[in-house]
Amino acid sequence: MSKMILNITAALFSALILWNCVEDESTLGESTVNNDNTYSPLIVKAAMNDQQQKVISYFYEGANPATGMAYNGSTSKTTLTTGATGMGIMNLVIGVERGWISREDAADHIVKIVRFLKTADRFAGAWAHWYRPDGKILPFGNQNEAGEIVETAFMMGGLLTACEYFTGNSEAEKEIRETTNYFWETIEWNHFVNNGRLYWIWHKDTNTYELPLIGWNETLLVYILAMAAPDKHKVSTDIYKNCWQGRNFATPGRKTYGYLMPLGTEYGNALFLSQYSFLGLDPRAMEDKYTYYWTQNVSHTMVNRHYCIYEAPEEYKYSESDWGLTACGGCGKNPEYKSREPFKDDGIIAPTAAISAFPYTPFYSTQVLMNLIRNYPKLNGTYGLNISYCPSDKSVGTEYLAMEHAPMAIMMENYRTGLIWKLLMKNEYVQKGLQLAEIRTTPEYTPGFYLATVNTATHVYDMMRHPDREKYEIDFYTKASGNGLLVLTNMKNEEIYRTNIELAAGTNIISFFDNSILRGKKYTLTVTDGANQSYSIPVTLR
Repeated sequence: MSKMILNITAALFSALILWNCVEDESTLGESTVNNDNTYSPLIVKAAMNDQQQKVISYFYEGANPATGMAYNGSTSKTTLTTGATGMGIMNLVIGVERGWISREDAADHIVKIVRFLKTADRFAGAWAHWYRPDGKILPFGNQNEAGEIVETAFMMGGLLTACEYFTGNSEAEKEIRETTNYFWETIEWNHFVNNGRLYWIWHKDTNTYELPLIGWNETLLVYILAMAAPDKHKVSTDIYKNCWQGRNFATPGRKTYGYLMPLGTEYGNALFLSQYSFLGLDPRAMEDKYTYYWTQNVSHTMVNRHYCIYEAPEEYKYSESDWGLTACGGCGKNPEYKSREPFKDDGIIAPTAAISAFPYTPFYSTQVLMNLIRNYPKLNGTYGLNISYCPSDKSVGTEYLAMEHAPMAIMMENYRTGLIWKLLMKNEYVQKGLQLAEIRTTPEYTPGFYLATVNTATHVYDMMRHPDREKYEIDFYTKASGNGLLVLTNMKNEEIYRTNIELAAGTNIISFFDNSILRGKKYTLTVTDGANQSYSIPVTLR
């Protein structure tokens, strides 16, 4: 794999040579780009390939060679981490799909993991937070003999994804599926229930419970799997409703900075809340009586970004290319690991925050990615972007943490192809869990540009060409099939582009591109459907 990293890094260098100028990225006012290569598909694709492969390498070449498990951090070779290894398995699937790892090698690697997990210390079937390479629990805080149901869920999310991908008849692929099924039958999710609440931690040595899983936070996947578990181990839907949804779960209609965000706190907390469970759960296909989860997650990201750019202390030097607050290790004058969020930050940005939001904010995440590659060379190491950096003093982190690292490659892939979303969402247990949670997988979409969120500060929806398909793409929902029309008009209401389109009843991805369209300017994009209904959205084409 080292040779492949070398090849992709060379491709990235070649692409960056074409990056002749960088646009004025001020979100106030209109910038004009004379169709330079700032965000051309060639450059963005090379950058994404480079970073994805480096991240994947952490969970392949950088993993413990005997067990296949990921190290919690790059500076320790004795601490193996459970939840992030589950995310790492998703990374391995991406590596195979993109041709960076052979199918056989990836399957063999996952076999190492499941064999380790089968003999490692377990607690009512659940795994611990950390392990030694010999399979014995490595205490995490006060957890001397304790299982963590959240780490267990993240591991199972990775294993169930692998089962959906590795469906072949080789001995390795069969072992992955059979051992995962054994885990599914033996994890006692309901053992982590006490007095009507589902808890994160059960301490075997003291028979005590710690941290009830009360929403909204990153642990939704736990409930989806726990409710779908075999009857003798499942968690009831009443606990989901009374514990997860039981306290300040939703504020219907609430907007923050103009973004609809009914779940959780007013400013959304750290960004990992809308990322970890949604590495495999597809928010585009999730809606319940409280929210459409896509809107919730996009709004969470946009609120975080808005705070960084417009509300944070000026001395932090955040910008359109330097934003993203989440749980991370620090650097410079603030080296400690902690959860960072709006109004509870210290000038430290984690690359994973914006990069792991790629499906929600592709252009804004690309701004961060390209800025870090171009202006922070010390941040970009063997396994990609390090844990954190400080825009005000240019200090950078010097290590990798697996839990921060894994989501980046996964969410970049979900933006590019939806691969991990497609795999986990078709799993029968996940589908059952979503049904029990009363989460509809066929939401009631609003006709028009149902996935697009207009920036409330600039009043436009920023679009860039897809790095693989090389065209602008926008999702559109209509109840009427037939011939449609796409028209672009400028701020003077002059038509500058039109094309006929074919629309199906339901969801559509509309794609278009013409090199004569001046990029970096504001337009109105109008689509007329087969019933002659027109829908418009203000856009800037990057």
